[in-house]
Amino acid sequence: MSARPRAAAAAFTAALLLASGTPGTAEASTAPAHRTTTSRVHITGCPAGCTVTAWRSTIPTGASSEGALDTASVRHGRAVLHVPTSVTRYLFFLVADRADHQAGEGLVGVALRYDGTRVGQVVSAPQAARAAAGYDCWAGTTLSDVTFRFRAQLFPSVVNGFRRDSLRVWSVRVVRTAGPSATTFHGALPKQDAAC
Repeated sequence: MSARPRAAAAAFTAALLLASGTPGTAEASTAPAHRTTTSRVHITGCPAGCTVTAWRSTIPTGASSEGALDTASVRHGRAVLHVPTSVTRYLFFLVADRADHQAGEGLVGVALRYDGTRVGQVVSAPQAARAAAGYDCWAGTTLSDVTFRFRAQLFPSVVNGFRRDSLRVWSVRVVRTAGPSATTFHGALPKQDAAC
């Protein structure tokens, strides 16, 4: 990875960490019967040293905190994250690996839905690669236990004149999302800020 993308990634992470508050300071919502949602992530194709992080974006809601809620290493294609149920709306996922692959010029956000797809639809690798726009912010849940099935795929790319492998990650089965769509980089969703 060149110095410029690495610096951008470091700046993004630092900015989010500085902005992080107590995850429990959520906006007012109807309180579910439980306080924590266990998110079971099944992910195929993730490079060595893969981790999944659940990030909370509060920009659309105007709440007072944002940041990393939980991070888990992927072992045997699985990771388990625990997040406050009340803040699952506008939550997004970041994927990182030992080689610091990126999605174009941003960190790797998981595409939960692409334009033109419907909730429950299965998305193939060719469909993901062709997608021009997608959504990374989850509509949230009141359930105590949910399962996501993600697929990760390295692909050759040219960024700022340099050839390198980029990483796209998407939900194999489309889930309900919140917030506007974002332009993809060959199906990958670059994250350069915490906005939904």
